[in-house]
Amino acid sequence: MTLTPLEIISLIFVVFGFIKIFLLISKRNLSYNYFVKPLYKHRKTASVILLIAGGVVLYYLLQELNMIQIFAALVLFGIIITLGLIDVLPGMYSLSKKAYRKNFRRPIWFFIIVFLITAFFVLYKIFSK
Repeated sequence: MTLTPLEIISLIFVVFGFIKIFLLISKRNLSYNYFVKPLYKHRKTASVILLIAGGVVLYYLLQELNMIQIFAALVLFGIIITLGLIDVLPGMYSLSKKAYRKNFRRPIWFFIIVFLITAFFVLYKIFSK
């Protein structure tokens, strides 16, 4: 059986998801020490790795889907993430208030620009039919 790149990406996501859930249920400290702590300890390295991984995933997604379909999937994922975080939103609210007081906006400009470029591209594709 030969897997497509999207099937391989999905399989990797599922396997890591199962491992994460198993560790969360059985050994919470292990989950924290092997997933959360290294991510925050090495933020710059993790950011570079995640940016590269995101680019690779986007490349393969664009081989089989268009940007409108990807944006629609992002909406679903955003809803699922928000539902998962809804119980911890009060703590996140105070954290975001603290972040807005500091000058955190500078590093976020990259993501705002990427979103705006892709959003305008999606609008162009939708309305140019």
